Parts: sequence; structure tokens; C-alpha cells
Amino acid sequence: MEQVAGKVAFVTGGASGIGLGLAKVLVSAGMKVVIADVREDHLASAAAFFGDSGHRADAVTLRLDVTDRSALSTPRRRRCGHSARFICWSTTPAWGSADR
Repeated sequence: MEQVAGKVAFVTGGASGIGLGLAKVLVSAGMKVVIADVREDHLASAAAFFGDSGHRADAVTLRLDVTDRSALSTPRRRRCGHSARFICWSTTPAWGSADR
């Protein structure tokens, strides 16, 4: 298995539920994770979790609506602070009606 420490993952729907669980596992494996989600309140909670657990630099949050194709066309790595290419891209958004 390839070593993942220091590599970068991009997790959509990553601020809650399965996506957040995946982000936690990836960070614990030593990866840098970009957590994208449409819910700013969930992003704030995820950022607080990683900050409180000493992983502020390992998990970066990004508000992203995956239903907006123009937003998806640019990964925004400059904003995320990670210049390495993504080796993992996970899509775990909830496709239902959500309070936005």
C-alpha cells in the first residue's frame, strides 16, 4: 500500500456525517485534507474539531456547492494552501433538501 502521509485529499460533503468521518480517518493517517461543504455552520464545527485536536494545519475547510459546475471547475488550491496534487477525491455530499 502506498504511503499517504503528507499527501492531499479533497472530501466533498466533508463537514458532517460520512464525509467528516472520512476526513478524520485521512488526517489520522497523516494526510492533508481539504474539507468542502455547502453548510458554513458544519464547516465551522469541523474546523473547530480539527483545531481543538491539534490538526488545524492538516484540515482546511472550503465552502463549495457541488451543484454549481463553475465552482467545481476550479479546485481553488491557492485558497486551500495545499499546492500538491490531490491523490484522493471523495464525494459524499447529501443530495436532499438542506437548510442553506
